[in-house]
Amino acid sequence: MKAEKRNKKNDKKKNILFWILLTIGILAVATTIGVLIYNAVKNRKTDETFDETYTYAGEPTKPSVEYGDAESDTIDFSGEYFDRAGEKTSLSIIRGDEDGSYSVSIFTQEDDYTSYSWEIDASYDGDSKALLYEGGTCIRYFTDPSDSDGEPEAFVLYENGSGKIFSHDDSLLWLDDVDDKGSGMLFTRRTAE
Repeated sequence: MKAEKRNKKNDKKKNILFWILLTIGILAVATTIGVLIYNAVKNRKTDETFDETYTYAGEPTKPSVEYGDAESDTIDFSGEYFDRAGEKTSLSIIRGDEDGSYSVSIFTQEDDYTSYSWEIDASYDGDSKALLYEGGTCIRYFTDPSDSDGEPEAFVLYENGSGKIFSHDDSLLWLDDVDDKGSGMLFTRRTAE
């Protein structure tokens, strides 16, 4: 009789434990699904907001025109520019002392922790009416997510970058031969507001 009572008591404990574990499992699954749905809705709203506030016409990344402006013999590339497609990339061009030499800096913010910069010494080519460069340096900056106020670490990715920057329809296009980072970017001159 005592053994029978003890078995019933053990069965009852096992049954209660089973229901507790089952409830915890259901709550965990429901929470996970809720978080996934929340993130999907949040991301969808972000995308919709972007589409409503900015429309990108989708200019070709590699146009079927000759480089440069055929109407002009020379182009002054000097100035501050931004990529009007995403506005995460800026381009700065400074004319050098030597005739036709330019110093180019390009900076893009990939996310909260990663950014890239390119330092380029370019020369104006009259035949193509473009800035041509070789030996450009690409640097990746990474900030540790656990120390967002800390200084970013710099990693030189390469020092042999080559490509061209040319004028097209009152904007600049950047064609980068190494990793094609300029693809899809159309730079507009930044004006004083």
